[in-house]
Amino acid sequence: MEGASSQIWGSWLRRGNNQQWAAPLPLSPGGHRDSHPVLLSEGWPFDAGARSVVWQSDADGDEELYARRWWSCEDSVYLWETTKLTENEAVDIDPYGLFLPFGCLGSPLLVWASNIDGHFDIYGGTMSPEFRITQDAFPDRSPIISVAFPFPNPPDTSWDAWESFRDGNWDILAAGIPEQRGLVVDERPLVPGDLVLYQNYPNPFHVSTAIRYDMRTPGLVRVEIYNILGQKVRTLPEEWKAQGSHQVRWDGRDQSRRPVPTGVYSCRLWAGGAQQAIQVLYLP
Repeated sequence: MEGASSQIWGSWLRRGNNQQWAAPLPLSPGGHRDSHPVLLSEGWPFDAGARSVVWQSDADGDEELYARRWWSCEDSVYLWETTKLTENEAVDIDPYGLFLPFGCLGSPLLVWASNIDGHFDIYGGTMSPEFRITQDAFPDRSPIISVAFPFPNPPDTSWDAWESFRDGNWDILAAGIPEQRGLVVDERPLVPGDLVLYQNYPNPFHVSTAIRYDMRTPGLVRVEIYNILGQKVRTLPEEWKAQGSHQVRWDGRDQSRRPVPTGVYSCRLWAGGAQQAIQVLYLP
Protein backbone atom coordinates (compact mmCIF):
# COMPACT_ATOMS: atom_id res chain seq x y z
CA MET A 1 0.00 0.00 0.00
CA GLU A 2 1.43 3.41 -0.97
CA GLY A 3 2.60 5.36 2.07
CA ALA A 4 2.52 2.33 4.37
CA SER A 5 5.58 1.75 6.56
CA SER A 6 7.44 -1.52 6.99
CA GLN A 7 10.24 -2.67 9.30
CA ILE A 8 13.08 -5.21 9.15
CA TRP A 9 13.03 -7.95 11.82
CA GLY A 10 15.46 -10.78 12.48
CA SER A 11 15.92 -13.97 14.45
CA TRP A 12 18.53 -16.72 14.84
CA LEU A 13 18.56 -20.43 15.44
CA ARG A 14 19.71 -21.46 18.90
CA ARG A 15 22.22 -24.29 19.06
CA GLY A 16 21.75 -27.38 21.12
CA ASN A 17 19.31 -30.25 21.06
CA ASN A 18 16.15 -28.17 20.70
CA GLN A 19 17.29 -26.08 17.72
CA GLN A 20 14.68 -23.42 18.49
CA TRP A 21 14.44 -20.00 16.90
CA ALA A 22 14.98 -17.03 19.18
CA ALA A 23 12.25 -14.45 19.59
CA PRO A 24 12.37 -12.00 16.66
CA LEU A 25 13.66 -8.48 17.24
CA PRO A 26 13.39 -5.28 15.19
CA LEU A 27 16.56 -4.42 13.27
CA SER A 28 15.51 -1.26 11.41
CA PRO A 29 14.15 1.82 13.21
CA GLY A 30 10.74 1.59 11.50
CA GLY A 31 8.35 4.39 10.62
CA HIS A 32 9.43 4.27 6.96
CA ARG A 33 9.36 1.86 4.04
CA ASP A 34 12.21 -0.50 4.95
CA SER A 35 12.58 -3.40 2.49
CA HIS A 36 14.93 -5.76 0.64
CA PRO A 37 16.91 -6.99 3.67
CA VAL A 38 20.25 -8.71 3.05
CA LEU A 39 22.10 -10.61 5.78
CA LEU A 40 25.91 -10.54 5.61
CA SER A 41 28.23 -12.72 7.67
CA GLU A 42 31.33 -10.92 8.94
CA GLY A 43 33.69 -13.79 9.57
CA TRP A 44 34.93 -17.20 8.62
CA PRO A 45 33.46 -19.66 9.41
CA PHE A 46 30.08 -18.29 8.39
CA ASP A 47 28.45 -19.01 11.78
CA ALA A 48 30.95 -16.92 13.78
CA GLY A 49 28.06 -14.91 15.27
CA ALA A 50 28.78 -11.40 13.94
CA ARG A 51 26.73 -10.25 10.97
CA SER A 52 25.23 -7.16 9.37
CA VAL A 53 21.80 -6.63 7.87
CA VAL A 54 21.49 -4.19 4.96
CA TRP A 55 18.21 -2.79 3.66
CA GLN A 56 16.84 0.02 1.53
CA SER A 57 14.69 2.71 3.12
CA ASP A 58 13.02 6.01 2.23
CA ALA A 59 13.86 7.46 5.66
CA ASP A 60 15.54 10.51 4.06
CA GLY A 61 12.92 10.99 1.36
CA ASP A 62 14.50 8.88 -1.37
CA GLU A 63 15.66 5.28 -1.33
CA GLU A 64 19.06 4.83 0.34
CA LEU A 65 20.91 1.86 1.83
CA TYR A 66 21.27 1.36 5.57
CA ALA A 67 23.06 -1.28 7.67
CA ARG A 68 23.13 -2.50 11.25
CA ARG A 69 25.59 -4.89 12.82
CA TRP A 70 24.35 -7.44 15.30
CA TRP A 71 25.86 -10.28 17.26
CA SER A 72 23.89 -13.18 18.74
CA CYS A 73 24.67 -16.35 20.64
CA GLU A 74 22.03 -18.49 22.33
CA ASP A 75 19.85 -15.96 24.22
CA SER A 76 22.34 -13.09 24.07
CA VAL A 77 22.22 -10.38 21.41
CA TYR A 78 24.00 -7.06 20.90
CA LEU A 79 22.92 -4.43 18.35
CA TRP A 80 25.10 -1.60 17.03
CA GLU A 81 23.69 1.72 15.85
CA THR A 82 22.12 1.95 12.39
CA THR A 83 24.54 3.23 9.72
CA LYS A 84 23.67 4.94 6.45
CA LEU A 85 25.77 3.33 3.71
CA THR A 86 24.96 5.57 0.73
CA GLU A 87 25.20 9.35 1.07
CA ASN A 88 24.07 10.88 -2.21
CA GLU A 89 21.08 12.50 -3.92
CA ALA A 90 20.46 9.40 -5.99
CA VAL A 91 18.12 6.45 -5.52
CA ASP A 92 19.93 3.33 -4.25
CA ILE A 93 17.98 0.06 -4.44
CA ASP A 94 18.16 -3.73 -4.84
CA PRO A 95 20.96 -4.54 -2.35
CA TYR A 96 22.48 -8.02 -2.49
CA GLY A 97 25.45 -9.24 -0.48
CA LEU A 98 27.68 -12.20 0.19
CA PHE A 99 30.64 -13.09 2.39
CA LEU A 100 33.71 -13.61 0.20
CA PRO A 101 36.30 -15.95 1.77
CA PHE A 102 39.24 -14.34 -0.03
CA GLY A 103 42.43 -13.03 1.47
CA CYS A 104 43.33 -13.62 5.11
CA LEU A 105 39.92 -13.36 6.76
CA GLY A 106 37.60 -12.53 3.89
CA SER A 107 35.08 -9.71 3.75
CA PRO A 108 31.40 -9.06 3.00
CA LEU A 109 30.75 -7.64 -0.48
CA LEU A 110 27.58 -5.68 -1.25
CA VAL A 111 26.19 -4.72 -4.68
CA TRP A 112 23.23 -2.48 -5.50
CA ALA A 113 21.67 -0.33 -8.24
CA SER A 114 21.99 3.47 -8.17
CA ASN A 115 20.86 6.22 -10.55
CA ILE A 116 23.68 8.65 -9.70
CA ASP A 117 24.15 9.47 -13.41
CA GLY A 118 20.45 9.68 -14.23
CA HIS A 119 19.95 5.99 -15.00
CA PHE A 120 20.62 2.90 -12.91
CA ASP A 121 24.10 1.36 -12.90
CA ILE A 122 25.48 -1.34 -10.61
CA TYR A 123 27.78 -0.38 -7.73
CA GLY A 124 29.59 -2.42 -5.13
CA GLY A 125 31.43 -2.05 -1.85
CA THR A 126 32.82 -3.92 1.14
CA MET A 127 30.76 -2.03 3.73
CA SER A 128 33.19 0.84 3.00
CA PRO A 129 33.93 3.19 0.04
CA GLU A 130 32.09 1.99 -3.04
CA PHE A 131 33.32 1.14 -6.51
CA ARG A 132 31.49 1.08 -9.81
CA ILE A 133 30.74 -2.15 -11.62
CA THR A 134 28.78 -1.03 -14.69
CA GLN A 135 29.31 2.23 -16.54
CA ASP A 136 27.42 2.32 -19.80
CA ALA A 137 24.39 4.01 -21.34
CA PHE A 138 21.97 1.23 -20.39
CA PRO A 139 19.78 1.00 -17.26
CA ASP A 140 20.82 -1.83 -14.92
CA ARG A 141 19.03 -3.39 -11.96
CA SER A 142 18.63 -6.42 -9.64
CA PRO A 143 22.30 -7.40 -9.06
CA ILE A 144 23.34 -10.64 -7.34
CA ILE A 145 26.77 -12.07 -6.38
CA SER A 146 28.27 -15.53 -6.51
CA VAL A 147 31.64 -16.90 -5.40
CA ALA A 148 33.76 -19.08 -7.66
CA PHE A 149 34.49 -22.27 -5.68
CA PRO A 150 36.82 -23.93 -4.98
CA PHE A 151 39.06 -21.08 -3.93
CA PRO A 152 41.78 -19.87 -4.29
CA ASN A 153 41.58 -21.56 -7.72
CA PRO A 154 40.23 -20.05 -9.90
CA PRO A 155 41.76 -16.69 -8.82
CA ASP A 156 40.07 -14.67 -6.08
CA THR A 157 37.19 -13.46 -8.20
CA SER A 158 33.51 -13.16 -7.40
CA TRP A 159 30.83 -12.92 -10.07
CA ASP A 160 28.12 -10.29 -10.31
CA ALA A 161 25.04 -10.77 -12.50
CA TRP A 162 22.33 -8.21 -13.20
CA GLU A 163 19.58 -7.16 -15.59
CA SER A 164 20.41 -4.60 -18.29
CA PHE A 165 17.94 -2.87 -20.60
CA ARG A 166 19.33 -3.14 -24.13
CA ASP A 167 17.58 -2.96 -27.51
CA GLY A 168 14.19 -2.62 -25.85
CA ASN A 169 14.56 -5.76 -23.73
CA TRP A 170 15.93 -6.70 -20.31
CA ASP A 171 18.95 -9.00 -20.82
CA ILE A 172 21.00 -10.73 -18.12
CA LEU A 173 24.73 -9.88 -17.94
CA ALA A 174 27.55 -10.98 -15.69
CA ALA A 175 31.07 -9.80 -14.85
CA GLY A 176 33.96 -10.99 -12.74
CA ILE A 177 35.12 -8.83 -9.82
CA PRO A 178 38.69 -9.53 -8.66
CA GLU A 179 39.61 -9.37 -4.98
CA GLN A 180 41.22 -5.94 -5.36
CA ARG A 181 37.80 -4.57 -6.42
CA GLY A 182 37.12 -1.65 -8.71
CA LEU A 183 38.09 -3.49 -11.89
CA VAL A 184 35.43 -5.52 -13.65
CA VAL A 185 36.72 -8.26 -15.93
CA ASP A 186 35.07 -10.15 -18.75
CA GLU A 187 31.60 -8.61 -18.76
CA ARG A 188 29.37 -10.91 -20.77
CA PRO A 189 25.68 -11.38 -21.53
CA LEU A 190 24.14 -14.55 -20.08
CA VAL A 191 21.09 -14.35 -22.32
CA PRO A 192 22.33 -13.04 -25.67
CA GLY A 193 20.19 -10.80 -27.86
CA ASP A 194 20.43 -10.34 -31.63
CA LEU A 195 23.52 -8.18 -31.09
CA VAL A 196 25.99 -8.63 -28.24
CA LEU A 197 28.86 -6.17 -27.68
CA TYR A 198 31.50 -7.30 -25.18
CA GLN A 199 33.79 -5.14 -23.09
CA ASN A 200 36.95 -4.25 -25.01
CA TYR A 201 40.31 -5.81 -24.16
CA PRO A 202 42.67 -4.57 -22.96
CA ASN A 203 40.93 -1.85 -21.01
CA PRO A 204 42.54 0.56 -20.27
CA PHE A 205 44.72 0.49 -23.40
CA HIS A 206 47.49 2.64 -24.86
CA VAL A 207 48.30 1.17 -28.30
CA SER A 208 45.15 -0.54 -29.57
CA THR A 209 42.21 -2.47 -28.18
CA ALA A 210 40.00 -5.28 -29.49
CA ILE A 211 36.24 -4.77 -29.57
CA ARG A 212 34.38 -8.10 -29.77
CA TYR A 213 30.76 -8.64 -30.73
CA ASP A 214 28.33 -11.42 -31.69
CA MET A 215 25.59 -11.26 -34.34
CA ARG A 216 22.66 -13.62 -34.73
CA THR A 217 21.86 -12.34 -38.21
CA PRO A 218 24.19 -11.04 -40.97
CA GLY A 219 24.27 -7.34 -41.79
CA LEU A 220 26.21 -4.10 -42.09
CA VAL A 221 28.25 -3.21 -39.00
CA ARG A 222 29.30 0.31 -38.08
CA VAL A 223 31.45 1.28 -35.09
CA GLU A 224 31.79 4.88 -33.92
CA ILE A 225 33.86 6.39 -31.11
CA TYR A 226 32.61 9.41 -29.11
CA ASN A 227 34.33 11.53 -26.47
CA ILE A 228 32.77 12.50 -23.13
CA LEU A 229 31.24 15.61 -24.75
CA GLY A 230 29.29 13.41 -27.13
CA GLN A 231 31.41 14.43 -30.12
CA LYS A 232 32.21 11.75 -32.68
CA VAL A 233 35.98 11.35 -33.03
CA ARG A 234 36.24 8.26 -35.22
CA THR A 235 34.14 6.06 -37.50
CA LEU A 236 35.71 2.67 -38.18
CA PRO A 237 35.23 1.16 -41.66
CA GLU A 238 31.66 -0.08 -42.23
CA GLU A 239 31.62 -3.77 -43.15
CA TRP A 240 29.15 -6.52 -43.97
CA LYS A 241 29.49 -9.32 -41.45
CA ALA A 242 28.06 -12.84 -41.39
CA GLN A 243 26.33 -14.39 -38.41
CA GLY A 244 28.76 -15.26 -35.62
CA SER A 245 31.56 -13.73 -33.55
CA HIS A 246 33.70 -10.86 -34.82
CA GLN A 247 36.07 -8.20 -33.58
CA VAL A 248 37.36 -4.82 -34.68
CA ARG A 249 40.33 -2.86 -33.36
CA TRP A 250 40.66 0.80 -32.45
CA ASP A 251 44.13 2.35 -32.27
CA GLY A 252 43.24 5.37 -30.12
CA ARG A 253 43.30 7.77 -33.06
CA ASP A 254 40.69 10.15 -34.45
CA GLN A 255 39.41 10.41 -38.03
CA SER A 256 42.55 12.35 -39.04
CA ARG A 257 44.73 9.60 -37.52
CA ARG A 258 45.90 11.84 -34.68
CA PRO A 259 46.13 10.32 -31.18
CA VAL A 260 43.12 11.26 -29.07
CA PRO A 261 43.58 12.77 -25.58
CA THR A 262 43.64 10.58 -22.51
CA GLY A 263 40.16 9.81 -21.25
CA VAL A 264 37.00 7.73 -21.37
CA TYR A 265 35.36 7.19 -24.74
CA SER A 266 32.05 5.67 -25.78
CA CYS A 267 32.25 2.93 -28.40
CA ARG A 268 28.91 2.49 -30.19
CA LEU A 269 28.15 -0.38 -32.52
CA TRP A 270 25.25 -0.55 -34.97
CA ALA A 271 24.20 -3.74 -36.77
CA GLY A 272 20.90 -4.88 -38.24
CA GLY A 273 18.94 -2.02 -36.69
CA ALA A 274 20.28 -2.77 -33.18
CA GLN A 275 22.73 -0.66 -31.19
CA GLN A 276 25.06 -1.43 -28.27
CA ALA A 277 27.62 0.71 -26.46
CA ILE A 278 30.53 0.30 -24.06
CA GLN A 279 32.95 2.73 -22.44
CA VAL A 280 36.68 2.39 -23.07
CA LEU A 281 39.60 4.06 -21.30
CA TYR A 282 42.54 5.34 -23.38
CA LEU A 283 45.83 5.92 -21.52
CA PRO A 284 48.63 6.73 -24.00
